[in-house]
Amino acid sequence: MTPLDVSRGIASYLKGCIKKYDELLRSVDSDGEESVKDVRVYSGFLPHKTTRKEMMELCPAVVVRPESFKDGKDDSRVSIVAYVTVFDDDLEQGCDTLFHYMDFVRNMLLLENPIDDKWLIADGLEGTVPDDQPFPQWIGVIEFEVYIPQPKRYNSDILAR
Repeated sequence: MTPLDVSRGIASYLKGCIKKYDELLRSVDSDGEESVKDVRVYSGFLPHKTTRKEMMELCPAVVVRPESFKDGKDDSRVSIVAYVTVFDDDLEQGCDTLFHYMDFVRNMLLLENPIDDKWLIADGLEGTVPDDQPFPQWIGVIEFEVYIPQPKRYNSDILAR
């Protein structure tokens, strides 16, 4: 199990949760027309786009990626970062959707720990929403560590017998 395996597994789990709980972005424009968008989940990085319209098509999104790993004396852990991003032009409550999806991700990760009976989150989660936001895009970060198997050296002479 590599750090990327953890990221991909957690992203897959979150995709399933979003589908199970029907987490869609529903919005109503000024004419009363309702639109619905899927919440996308990516492992690694948000795909690079060059225009605002292309970026808006990617969102809302959850991006799960390994940030670092740490091998200690007794265990190994991978630091996972889940970025949550939405586009919302509302000047007063545009961040509400961001906080909703961040809380959804937080709940799904903690309610099913260990995730899929494979990935045990260590010591809880930490979430932040930076002051500087690239309006109308809103971005929040959820960080946590997951235990991974610790590499062990084995004497090849013993295993060869």
